[in-house]
Amino acid sequence: LLLAPTARAATIGAQTPYGTSFAIRDVIGAIAASPSQSGVCDSITGYFKFNLDSCKARCALYTISGSDTVLLANGVSEERWFAANALFTWQGFAFTGPKPVVVAGATYFIAAFGDTAGSGTAGLPRIGVITGAGPVISKNSNYESGFPTPLNPTSSALSFKMSAYVTYTPKAPATAPRRRIVSRP
Repeated sequence: LLLAPTARAATIGAQTPYGTSFAIRDVIGAIAASPSQSGVCDSITGYFKFNLDSCKARCALYTISGSDTVLLANGVSEERWFAANALFTWQGFAFTGPKPVVVAGATYFIAAFGDTAGSGTAGLPRIGVITGAGPVISKNSNYESGFPTPLNPTSSALSFKMSAYVTYTPKAPATAPRRRIVSRP
């Protein structure tokens, strides 16, 4: 037990707090990421701000299946509600059990989606991006209908990089069984 390897969390995505706003009210924004190790996902963290009124948001993981971009099994996070706050802050969205599993080298899309949550309709959830740093795919969709699958983004990829990342626990590599060889006289 003392010599057993300890699992350390790993991440995929962008952990940089970008300060340009990308509105995700009834719009899904997603960035591509690929893990170097297989593992079980714990959460998605994004750099959010919530203008004008309270908002609700959630995140998800998509993967490629054939020619479609589909939700990863168990890949939708918890939904969270936020009071209006015009400042960007890191917010985590946990996966409940069973948690999604990522495979080393496969392509995933880390997605954020939000809507107004207050009594009015003025809430405007936003996630941090930086322009010219990579593609963000997006799709207009009604938040109340949930994450669409397949995603089939309708807009062209925008030249942004989005502040969002997945934290996961790598699976320990399988070890070969040990044999005990005993010589007998």
